Formats: sequence, structure tokens, C-alpha cells
Amino acid sequence: MRENVKTGFQEMGKTKEYKERQYYKTSSVNISLNLFWVDLFNHLAAHGTSKPFLPESLIYANRNHTEMIGALSFISVPFAASSHKFDAGEGLGLKISAASDMVVFQKEIKEATPSIKPEILISQRFFDPADRYTTSKEDPGVRIEKEVEQFVIDKVYGCKVTVTNCSIANQEFQVLVEIPQGSIPVKLLDYTKSHNIPLNSTTTQFIEFFFY
Repeated sequence: MRENVKTGFQEMGKTKEYKERQYYKTSSVNISLNLFWVDLFNHLAAHGTSKPFLPESLIYANRNHTEMIGALSFISVPFAASSHKFDAGEGLGLKISAASDMVVFQKEIKEATPSIKPEILISQRFFDPADRYTTSKEDPGVRIEKEVEQFVIDKVYGCKVTVTNCSIANQEFQVLVEIPQGSIPVKLLDYTKSHNIPLNSTTTQFIEFFFY
């Protein structure tokens, strides 16, 4: 008898819906040919999967998340990191004894001859954060930045770097900024920092940093 009795109203729990956001309504995956994929094809044609694959061209597979995950699935880096050994070298050097395949990124900064192209405009301006603006004498309603005429000790200053892409094509710039010699960084801990800046045609982007 109890099995034939209909149950009464029961409040349902919250309904949740999940969906994939990366490939939803996407007809293709944007992975274009570059040096990494060329090296992979040549490696597979010559050795198949019998030899490990860890090329220097891995850094070129970085256009999107799909390409990076795809590249990582082909290289011979283990899922769990081994116990690598790190020892101090001469000066600021570092000696690495690898216990398995690994990827090491190194960046070196060298002095180079300036080669500023006409489609790039770069300007640098120092300012006092506590007294940054003044009004225009011709139009009191317009604010303009004050020039720093003299740097004094025990005071925080800022620097604004302006980068403008004057060309008709989208470009990506690498801008290296450095605080003046003898000062210490404020807000951030970087004495020298490199910024990767993608800029569309005829657009501008700013970099600000502070020092003491």
C-alpha cells in the first residue's frame, strides 16, 4: 500500500549548469605554424617517439593557452619535478645539476646602440607625487604636469614613460625601465624591470614607477 501512495511536494535544490568556455561555439583552434612545430614534425619524422624531445624553440609556442598546453604535452619534461641541485657560482652565477629533463629560462641585459624607429615614440617625464600638477597660465581650467627642476634627498619621486605606436600595424614592444642610480624603489621591489607592451595602431600606453 505504501508504494502506491504519491509523495507530497518536495522543494528541489539549486540547479547548476556547467559549460566549457574556451571551445564553446568555436569552430577552430588558432594554432599557427612556428619554429617549435617545425622542430616537432622533423623530430617525429626522424625518431618518432623513441627519443626525448626538448627543443629550444619551445619559447615560440606561446600565442594562446591551447598552443602552450599542446606544446607541453609533446616535450619530455616529467610531470613531477626531480630533485635538482642548485649551487652558487662565481659572482652572481648559479650552477644547476639537473636530475632530469628541465627547462631553464635566462635573460641577459646588454648595452646596445639605440635604434629608434620613426613609428615608435617614447618619452620620459619625472614628477613629484605630492605636487604633481599645476594650472595653465593661458587656461586656468587645464591641468598640466610640473617639471622636476631639482631632485632632493629623503623624498619620493615618480617617473612616467609614454610609449606610442605611430604605425598602421599592431606591434608588441619590450620597454626596459630603471630607477636612477643611488635610489631605492618604492611600491615595487624592482630596480630594473622589463615590460612587454602590445599596442594597437596609433595607440598609447603609460608606465609609472616610483623611487626614493
